[in-house]
Amino acid sequence: MAFDPATVPALAAEYANRSPQEILGLALREFSPDIAISFSGAEDVVLVDMASRLGQPFHVFSLDTGRLHPETYQFLDKVREHYGKAIEAVFPQADQVEKLVRV
Repeated sequence: MAFDPATVPALAAEYANRSPQEILGLALREFSPDIAISFSGAEDVVLVDMASRLGQPFHVFSLDTGRLHPETYQFLDKVREHYGKAIEAVFPQADQVEKLVRV
């Protein structure tokens, strides 16, 4: 399905009182396999778990600035192993991160 911004208000009204599982299910049905979940920590395991249980294909990515704690990398590995799901690491341009840190 191609995304049509004009449908957002009607979908928002229809799903206003639905559960998170139903909302995620809609997103997966409509946009799988091109949909992705951003993963940055423990709270995001909930989304990965819900999506895994819904049985539709999805991607998972994590922004890796190169400044994550070792425990974060260990946690990412545990989640990958537990769910059998790749978590793609996305890296920003190093020079841009350095500029941001220097400011």
